[in-house]
Amino acid sequence: MPATRSTRTQARRPKIVPLISRREIERRVAGLARQISADYRGKDLVMLGILKGSFIFMSDLVRKTRIPLKCGFVRASSYGAGTKSSGKVRISGFDSREVRGRHVLLVEDIIDTGLTMKKIAQSCRRRGAGDVKICALLDKPSRRLV
Repeated sequence: MPATRSTRTQARRPKIVPLISRREIERRVAGLARQISADYRGKDLVMLGILKGSFIFMSDLVRKTRIPLKCGFVRASSYGAGTKSSGKVRISGFDSREVRGRHVLLVEDIIDTGLTMKKIAQSCRRRGAGDVKICALLDKPSRRLV
């Protein structure tokens, strides 16, 4: 029987193999949520997600965290239209009232060069955050600049 067009197309597509399974990600998110719950119990915590990448990771993390917290989002970009960091970080949507006197946990999906996280952490400290820490799902140490 001759191959149909859809079979020929499927045969040419490369097979995509996940590097990290869904189950591994779920276990890691649950572990991070337990650690956050223990570390920030009794503290005034605000989780600041870095848009747009952190949205899904942060929502999963918040659902599994067992302490009261506030959520906010900051839009940051150092990529412009490309896929490589320009080194110039632009931050928007930041409200000083969200962080003043609070423990801030910056939530990011992937830390690449570190430039964006450094700039946002500095901005939180300048705006009066009591403490600033970072939680990331994935890390690219080979690309780290700061």
